[in-house]
Amino acid sequence: MQHSRELCQPRLEWASVNCRVVMLSMRRLCFCLLLVPLLAACTQPMPLPKPSEPDPQQLWIQQMLVAAELAFSENRLMIPVNDNAFDRYRQILDIAPDNAEAQLGLKKICRRYLTLANEAAHGGDLVAAQRYVDRARKADPSYEALDHMESYLDLLVEEQRKERARQAKPRVSKKNEYWLDVAAVNARSPAMVAQLHAIAKEVRALDTRFEIIARSDPEGRWIYQTMRDAVSDYRLRANLERGNAPRIILIDVQE
Repeated sequence: MQHSRELCQPRLEWASVNCRVVMLSMRRLCFCLLLVPLLAACTQPMPLPKPSEPDPQQLWIQQMLVAAELAFSENRLMIPVNDNAFDRYRQILDIAPDNAEAQLGLKKICRRYLTLANEAAHGGDLVAAQRYVDRARKADPSYEALDHMESYLDLLVEEQRKERARQAKPRVSKKNEYWLDVAAVNARSPAMVAQLHAIAKEVRALDTRFEIIARSDPEGRWIYQTMRDAVSDYRLRANLERGNAPRIILIDVQE
């Protein structure tokens, strides 16, 4: 009996060892099974972020800026209505007051109108010049050159008023002075051409120098050339001066 127990003891110990080995193997197997999906997840590529959708408002602003620049380049500054650079820049600033490109666009419109005003003023069209200044102020009321241009126009308007007052007074005819009708000069009328031809012939007969008073250099050159056409065989000696009322003064003739 004793011997039988001694034989069974090693078998039990062996069975216990085998059981522990099996349990350890099972644990390792479970660990591997858990590790496999984790390793698989690590080897998969990370998904790329989806591109962000464009902001509809920013897209609209860019389209409006392009349209405004096109209108400006075609000189559609404030007209026609709803199809001009000013309206488009203002629409942008209504929803994005700090948009630098739209703010700059209004300043460009202001500068363009001031340029047009200056050209109109030099051409004697003060009404058009004032209209351009008004539009420039509408585009950018804070533009610093506006006040200078308006002061300049005020001065020209006052000079024009005084000149009209002088012209309204009856002129005393002088032997050496010929006043030229402003409307006839502007129209380059046949009557004015005939008058200048007659003056040129008198200048040749008296062999005198003379002075041309004109409102602009082109006007003075036209008067001289018209007179020269009448006496092409004679050398006219003339000085050209700027003045508000066109006229011709014979220098070497006593009053």
